[in-house]
Amino acid sequence: MATNAEIIDIWKKVVEVQKHFNDICIRLRAIAITVITAFIAALSYAFLNIQFIDEFIILTIPVFIAWMAFYIMDLFWYHKLLYGAVMHGIENIEEKHKEALPEICLATSIRDEAYNSILKSKASFKLHLFYFLGFFIILLPWLWTL
Repeated sequence: MATNAEIIDIWKKVVEVQKHFNDICIRLRAIAITVITAFIAALSYAFLNIQFIDEFIILTIPVFIAWMAFYIMDLFWYHKLLYGAVMHGIENIEEKHKEALPEICLATSIRDEAYNSILKSKASFKLHLFYFLGFFIILLPWLWTL
């Protein structure tokens, strides 16, 4: 059986891994927001300078593909890695040792508080919402021409 000091060392390493994957997720979403912002600027310019609406609509296709790539990468890769790291910390460390070391329940507290935020939903729902709002913004020119 591991000592409390060993458990804390393992917990610290798990928290480092969680922070690493969280940082990657945030950076990925920041880049995605930059792409959407550049897209809006380009579309605004194009709207003023393109005479045919078909050319205007075609400009949305590469951005839609890029946004979809960000979404797939985030959802099926980095979000899964982050979720795995968090669940490992909760199930294998925090739950097993919360009686002896109640201070190590950080991931559990963060998960509970995140769920109790304004949207009252899991992180995966918030991830979908973030990207679907982006898809909506990208598809606005298509919807506008209907």
